[in-house]
Parts: sequence; C-alpha cells; structure tokens
Amino acid sequence: MKQLTISVDESKYEFIMELLNNFHFVQVKELSDTKKNALNHIAEGMEYALLASDGKLSTKKAKAFINEL
Repeated sequence: MKQLTISVDESKYEFIMELLNNFHFVQVKELSDTKKNALNHIAEGMEYALLASDGKLSTKKAKAFINEL
C-alpha cells in the first residue's frame, strides 16, 4: 500500500474525511496530538536551520553553547 499526505482547507476537512472513509480501499489514520506537536516542532526547527544557513538568523558557536551548559 502507498502512503499519501494531503493538506486540506479546514472548512473542507469534514467533507474530505467523509469522502475518503467511504472508499473501501482507503485507510485513514489521523495523527495524535503528540505526533502533531512533534512534527510541528521539527518543522519549526527546520525553518530556523534554513534561515541560519541563509544568514538571516544569528546563531551561536557550538563552543559558546556548550560553555553555557
């Protein structure tokens, strides 16, 4: 089986879920709140990493970070 991730406007969410659940060959798995939060944190971290690599965000040197610990 293949996996598909889609983004849907919130106003159409219920409609899409009902539609998908009516297909016998589709398995719908919703993410738990914990997994949603974890994925959001990862995405946020990636955004910061991209900004830092583009020089749009100031960063600390690893040594300075370790010294703070």
